[in-house]
Amino acid sequence: MVPAYAARLAPERSGKAIATALAGMTVGLSLGIPAGTALGGLIGWRWTFGLLTVLALALAAAALWRLPQLPGERVRRGGGLLATIRTPGIAAINTASIATVLGFYVLYTYIAPFVERAALDVSTGTVLFVFGLGSMGGVWIAGITADRRLRTATLGLLTLATLCLASLGLFAYSTAAVLLGVLLWGATHGGIPTLMQTAGVRAAPQDPDTANSLWVTGWNIGMAGGSLLGGVALTGAGTGALPWTASALLAASVLTVALARRTGLPPAN
Repeated sequence: MVPAYAARLAPERSGKAIATALAGMTVGLSLGIPAGTALGGLIGWRWTFGLLTVLALALAAAALWRLPQLPGERVRRGGGLLATIRTPGIAAINTASIATVLGFYVLYTYIAPFVERAALDVSTGTVLFVFGLGSMGGVWIAGITADRRLRTATLGLLTLATLCLASLGLFAYSTAAVLLGVLLWGATHGGIPTLMQTAGVRAAPQDPDTANSLWVTGWNIGMAGGSLLGGVALTGAGTGALPWTASALLAASVLTVALARRTGLPPAN
């Protein structure tokens, strides 16, 4: 719920507020795997998890101490979950979002066998690190475009993601092509969540918290579903089918956003 909380602190700059809220998570995902692996090798995994537990408790205490209190809101008649679901634009935004994350995690979950099968000159860890670097750039792109060019930025990043995933299918055995494709794909992965959440908050200004919770639920469903679908594709057709399955789902997301001109993501955004 942090992005919706940030948007309530700065409603006139909801996109930038959400991007700022997500930036820390993106940096953590980008650097956490290599840093955690290195730390585990130095002091062992038990001590590493113990250290992370202490840091998490310290972070919770800092948040309790430093985050401002927001005033409560009156419950509005006709509001609630069902009313938010029926809000024009919410269905299109969440459909596009779920299709996007399904496509992302079809390949991302199984990036290790994809890289190993391609026999690239770099390790899976390097590929993931490049992906993380791209994600950090994507958050910055979303932060400067969400409040002024929401529809254009969303369509642009979704189209770029579709092309990047297709390129991984076409040039799976080229180290340079894979690294470039993964870098740009990471940028879309970092930027699209901010743009989608901004769209949801704007589509349902009467209840941004519920709109955001719907988005988060759909995103988590997409992560699980993408992993399942990727496993089916991997078992049935091998690693070569993963990027094509992913790009097809991203193409469906592009189409959904393109059709959402009247509500959800209108050209005025």
